[in-house]
Formats: sequence, structure tokens, C-alpha cells
Amino acid sequence: MEQLNGFPAAGADELQRRLRAFRRRLRLRDGVELAQRTLWTACAASVLILLLGRVLPVANLAAWALLPAFIWLGAAGGYSLLRPLSLPRTARRVDGELHLKERLGTAVELSAAGLPEPPALPAYQFSDALAAARAVEPRRDLPLRILRRPLLTAAALLALALGLLYLPNPMDAVLAERAAVKQAAQAEAERVEEMAEQVENSALSPEEKADLLRQLDELARQLRANPGDREQALADLSALQAELRRQIDPQAATRQAMLDAIAAQLQALAQDEAAAPADSAAALEQLAAGLDAMSPEEQQALAAALSQMAAQAAQAGDTALSQALAALSQAAQNGDAQAASEAAGQVSEAMQAAQQALSDQQVLQQTLNQLQGSSQSIAQAGTSGEGSQQ
Repeated sequence: MEQLNGFPAAGADELQRRLRAFRRRLRLRDGVELAQRTLWTACAASVLILLLGRVLPVANLAAWALLPAFIWLGAAGGYSLLRPLSLPRTARRVDGELHLKERLGTAVELSAAGLPEPPALPAYQFSDALAAARAVEPRRDLPLRILRRPLLTAAALLALALGLLYLPNPMDAVLAERAAVKQAAQAEAERVEEMAEQVENSALSPEEKADLLRQLDELARQLRANPGDREQALADLSALQAELRRQIDPQAATRQAMLDAIAAQLQALAQDEAAAPADSAAALEQLAAGLDAMSPEEQQALAAALSQMAAQAAQAGDTALSQALAALSQAAQNGDAQAASEAAGQVSEAMQAAQQALSDQQVLQQTLNQLQGSSQSIAQAGTSGEGSQQ
């Protein structure tokens, strides 16, 4: 701590106390003057931010425009509080401003010399300096000054900033649209999660199910993280839609019709007067078991019918089923009951595999349709089209 030595303790303490009061006042005044001189920079920065917010969509534009003011206030306050200002310099500044003819500065310098028993002249000078310090009223003699020019500049820039802030901003519509897209993306993320639950409970094959669930989970994460970018959200949806379209068989409807027709024909062939078989697997077992009881003509007729079914399967693109039906047809033509039983089992397995594949196709198609609906919702979010639908 700075001390004034070499003079009466009571007088030295008083002079030191007064110099510290002068220092506080000078720091305050320096800070106020610095704030006045630099206020225009904060206003100019706010104007630039507001101008930028009229060509680019900036969320929370008002808060960003206030940021330079807080930085300016912190910098000016920190400068005022933390700027070094020693007691000797304080004394010299007060001497200069109040025309004290270096009374205070000389007293401080003499105290620094450390005179143990000061002669009469220095003691008289110290008393004179102390009297001069007592006559100084900091608020009166060291007043805060108003700097007109920088304040007028800052006022003009502040008026411009307020005008930019409150006049209609064309970017507000863009921000509103982004907010609507973000909200729609969040809603569609929930729908995607619901789709995943449906897939989890579907009869989809384990491999297909695991892959589709992984893709849906990634899509939901992307949609939840979307900041309101319509193009990105649509691109994420389109990527999964393209992958599903690649997996969907365009001949699925044809294959389903073929399976239904073959199942009906097998049941018709196996039907007797007692009862019709419950399904195609039972019909196949019944045909193979009754082959030995058929006449050669009936066996040839059955073989011809099975051969026609094999052709239908081949035309629909199901090679496995076509080959199994052809083997069953050959066994029927040869009257070989054992071979017919084995071939009937292969036909049943091929039909089950084909039906499972078609069930997978239905789940994939349903998911694709739902994703297309999500794309439409996001495409219309924040647009007049959405408003017209509501």
C-alpha cells in the first residue's frame, strides 16, 4: 500500500486519504469520458449487425444487436476500475487541473525521499499542500464532462439502430419459415419413430427388420437435429425413400396374384366331396398322398396342371417355386408318390418364402408411403399451401 512517509502521521494519513478520493474521482471521470468517446463504436456495431440481419436470416437479432453494448459497457467499466493510477500521478493531475502549482505533487515526492526529520521548508510545503487538498471538493472541482460531438454521433447511430430494429424486416418471413420447418421436422421425427414401432411389430424378416429399423432411427435423429433447413430435411427423407424404392420389387403385385392363383388351383385340385383343404400346404400333402390312388389319366392331368403352374411362376419371376412345381409335375407324371411327397414339401417351402418376401414388400411399401407423406408435410411447412390446407 502506498504511504506518505517523513511527515506527521496524522497529516500524512489525511493527505493520503484525500489523494485516494481524488484518484477514485479521476478514475470515474476517465471511465465516463472513455465511455462517451467509444459509445459510437457500440452503436455502429449494432447498426452493422442489424443491417446484416436484413440480408441474412439471424435468429434473436435484437439480442445480437445488444451484444456490442454489453461489451462496450464491460470494457469501459473495466478500464475505469482496473487502469493503474498511482498517487504521485494523481497528485500531478490534480495540480495541473486545479492550478495548484505542484503543491500536491511536491509533497508526495518529498515524502518519497524519506526525510526522518524534515527541515522547516519541506514541513511548511507539506502543510501548504495539505491545506490545498482540504480545499478541493472532488465533485465540484473535478466534474464529469459531457463530450457533445461523440455523444451526438452515438445518438444518430442509436436512432438508426432503433429504426432498423423496428422497421419490417424481410428476413422475418425466412426465420418464420425456418421455425415452421423445424417444428414440422420434429413432428415428422415422431412419425418416423411410430413407423419404427410398426416395423418392429410387423412380420418383416429379421434381416430386413434390423436394417430398416436402423435406417428409421438415423432418419429420426437427423430430423430432430434439423435447425429448420427444408432442403436438408427433404434430402434426408429422400435418401431413405430412394433406398426403399431400390428394395421394392415392381413385380410384387404380379407375384402376389400368381401366388393367389396357384394356391386356389392347388386347393381346387385337392378338393374332394368331403371338404376342401384349409390351405395350399394341406392341398399339396393331399395331392402327394393321393397320387397312388389316381388313374394314369388323372396323374397326367395333374402333371399338366402342375406344369402350367410352374410356367406361371416362371413368368412371374419366381424361379424357386417354378422349379419345385416342375419337379412335382414330373413326379405326378411318373406316378412316383415318394418323389411327389418330397417335391410337394419343396413347393410348400417355396410358396412360404415367396409369401414372406411379399409381406416384406408390403411393409417396405407402407413405410415408403408414410415417408412420402412426411416429405409433403415438410415441403409445405411455413408456406401458403400449408395454410390453405388448414
